[in-house]
Amino acid sequence: MCQTIAYLQGDDHHNAADRFLPGFAYEMIANKLEYLQHKLHGMESTIKEDRKSFAQQIQSNMALIEAARANHVKLREEIQLLASKKDLARFVTISGLDLQSISFVSCKEILSKRSGKYLLQPSKIDKPFPVYCEQTAFGGGWLVFQYRYDGSVDFFRNWTEYRNGFGSMDGEFWLGLERLHQLTSTRKYELVVELKDFDGNYKYARYNEFIIGSEEEQYPLAKLGSFKGTTGDSLTHHKGHKFSTKDRDNDFGGGNCAEYWKGAWWYNKCFSSTLNGLRKSKVHAGTMEWLSYKSSSGLAYTRMMIRETRGDNHHNVNSRNESSFAYELIAKQMEYLEQKLDEMESAMKEDRKLIDLQTRSNRALTEALNANNTHMRKEMQLLASKNDLARYMTISGLDFQSISFESCKENLSKRSGKYLIQPTENDEPFLGYCAQTAFGGGWLVIQYRYDGSVDFFRNWTEYRNGFGSMYREFWLGLEHLHRVTTARKHELMVELKDFDGNYIYARYDEFAIGSEDEQYPLTKLGSYTGTAGDALNYHKDMKFSTVDRDNDVSTTHCARYWKGAWWYKGCHNSNLNGIYKNSVEGENIVWNTYKRYWGLAYSRMMIRETK
Repeated sequence: MCQTIAYLQGDDHHNAADRFLPGFAYEMIANKLEYLQHKLHGMESTIKEDRKSFAQQIQSNMALIEAARANHVKLREEIQLLASKKDLARFVTISGLDLQSISFVSCKEILSKRSGKYLLQPSKIDKPFPVYCEQTAFGGGWLVFQYRYDGSVDFFRNWTEYRNGFGSMDGEFWLGLERLHQLTSTRKYELVVELKDFDGNYKYARYNEFIIGSEEEQYPLAKLGSFKGTTGDSLTHHKGHKFSTKDRDNDFGGGNCAEYWKGAWWYNKCFSSTLNGLRKSKVHAGTMEWLSYKSSSGLAYTRMMIRETRGDNHHNVNSRNESSFAYELIAKQMEYLEQKLDEMESAMKEDRKLIDLQTRSNRALTEALNANNTHMRKEMQLLASKNDLARYMTISGLDFQSISFESCKENLSKRSGKYLIQPTENDEPFLGYCAQTAFGGGWLVIQYRYDGSVDFFRNWTEYRNGFGSMYREFWLGLEHLHRVTTARKHELMVELKDFDGNYIYARYDEFAIGSEDEQYPLTKLGSYTGTAGDALNYHKDMKFSTVDRDNDVSTTHCARYWKGAWWYKGCHNSNLNGIYKNSVEGENIVWNTYKRYWGLAYSRMMIRETK
């Protein structure tokens, strides 16, 4: 049976193991969409402030939204198929995705405030290529083309490498001279240079114009505008000069400046700055230098960025080829597009002009949570009130078996909460609370007590079906326990705390409950490990007893006498369904190998599949 994730949001302990599914329909779906609504509302105040600006941008953004929507489903499917970071060109070929539809002319065009990797396409005739956009420093909109901070990447490289670019996603990098020429010759750009010495002192230099010539011209620093900043001007000296590398000497000096100074730069004779030199703290031939700032020591950090001037953290990778970008780059673009859709939907909700856009975008966000949420979202509109789950299934035609798990261990999510459990194909799914962090996760909580808010002195029918509510203490139900533990082998975990907050636990490597015809006996209990001592083995093979069903072997009606329900023998060494009280009485929540008959403040029983 094909099974997919069905997460029902809830706090870490307050599971509702109600005895019937009816009544949960609205709450189940609403909880699953609660995150979406929270996100939309959280953004509302910010979007209100930008509403005037959004009104002017709506028309131009609609084309982008429609293109993104057309690619959305196909993009999601293709991302899942990427087992590794495939070559970008191959990804485009396989997916048929139009990268132009998710590309930007410059970093300044990107409205997102999140720095990261984006696709740029300076002009329609250019192929999109990946870059790193810095969206917070100096007002944002900056394209990082050189970044150095730890010396992990060798910058003493040849002409071809400086032309194409080098570096890695998690290290230092150089974007590439051809990209710089391609960008700066298409639109007007400014330049900012950020520097730090080895003591952490920060300086910057900013120039209001920056252009790099073509390879035929040897990539000269064709234009450099006026300077302002805190570090002094050490770049104007290089204005108009060609780029030099160790294998391409274009300087005006008598020797090869690039080779002598162990770097590549727009050398004159030779330099006032050389930010592609060696990363060393002491000055000698070849260090990273900016003479108007530090003429006696090398620099520890440099970042060079350009920003388009029309009208007006750092780890990018622009490697020699675009391989390794596909998965993370496309995923980030998709994240940005979805965020943009969210923001626009909130704005449209405020002025009541684009309700359709809001509905469709909410559906897209729902799909990102799980494969069935789209269907759920459509059917939510039909629920006028909290109809029971059976009626909801009839109206919607939704197959709950397709969103159920055989056990909590099968659920790969690391988030604890309510899920649908279906031990076998013949069983009806039921709500269970999965603890996904404690003891490695994958545990189904069968009993939970922490404040005494729920009465556990109940009859046979209630213990069979389960009781408790979504936000209080609960008992899952003996029938569910029987179905789960007979379908597959399970282990048991018992967690306890006293009223001083001291924590202990008992763990058993096997646990099974018999059928109702057998009176739900504790048929299997494996070997013990833990810190609480073994107070359960005494009850092994005993039938379950309640206030109205005496199955113990004592002449005393143990369940009635000790105010609980348990696998009583004659009568108990443990009584975790007893009265919630901080006193020395056997009718309390008791685990007598720990504190004899002192009442306990906390009890959580969990089982996990051991196959």
